[in-house]
Amino acid sequence: MDRMADLGGKGFEAGLPVFPFAVSMGGARAAMMILRDEKRFKAALFYAPMLSLERVSKKGLNPYLKPMIDLFNRVGPTWRLAAVDKSKFPNLQEEFDKDFFSYHGNTPVRLAAEYLRVTEHIMKNLKSITLPFVTFHSEGDTMVDPDGSRRLVAEAS
Repeated sequence: MDRMADLGGKGFEAGLPVFPFAVSMGGARAAMMILRDEKRFKAALFYAPMLSLERVSKKGLNPYLKPMIDLFNRVGPTWRLAAVDKSKFPNLQEEFDKDFFSYHGNTPVRLAAEYLRVTEHIMKNLKSITLPFVTFHSEGDTMVDPDGSRRLVAEAS
């Protein structure tokens, strides 16, 4: 964030409070930033953050693929093995499908391995998050595991 201020980013000047607002994969990134240097932030707002992949790792072939993720990552990091569920909300799915900037195929092994590594790190360190936060998450979310938000609320100090 110091670099953002150096580049002239508005709102990143020294002394102003910073409140990350994070959605989906951005929730994982914000959680990692908070775990790395919590004192930089005043509070956080999470909307369906990707904090856990436990539900996803139990679907389809994932229970068999997960133990071999490191091997697949070494031999075929670009293989597209990890399937992604469609949203149960048709309007949201339609917007996603039309979004030119969103990738619409299976997740490459390297990305899946990194998502897994990051979310496992976050779940192991939830207790060290002490800043105030609000999280919103639908129990019926099929894209991002709502259990991560539930555990964040239950375990963060």
